[in-house]
Amino acid sequence: TMKDASGNDATLTLAAPGAANSIADNQAVVIDTTGPIVSEVNANIADATYIPRNADGGIMGIQSNVGFVTITAPTAMTGTYIICSDGILGKFVKQLDITLDDGEASTGSVRAVLQSAPGTAVLSTAVVDANSYTVCMGV
Repeated sequence: TMKDASGNDATLTLAAPGAANSIADNQAVVIDTTGPIVSEVNANIADATYIPRNADGGIMGIQSNVGFVTITAPTAMTGTYIICSDGILGKFVKQLDITLDDGEASTGSVRAVLQSAPGTAVLSTAVVDANSYTVCMGV
């Protein structure tokens, strides 16, 4: 139920065209075309619900390559920044690497590690379609 500022039920009946209190009777009608402006956002960044997540619920993030340890072998990741997303199924790991990189999940700028065992990138031939992986790309 719609209510006015005093809490009374709103009158939803329009006045007849041209009658008192109709739109035609009130020539000073102005339509505000300015959209709302967000002036402040309060977020508890320590709350896990504020962590960016992909469509499958895996955590996504971007960080400096300095101190990056999610994938360290067979060689360290290259690039100034590393973008990662976890919870990626193996069948998509293969597609991402073929589309964005060299088709081998253990080398190049796109690499994958088992979500449960970060460190050494997984060979594409060892990627299991149903397993979850963390996929990272150096940029």
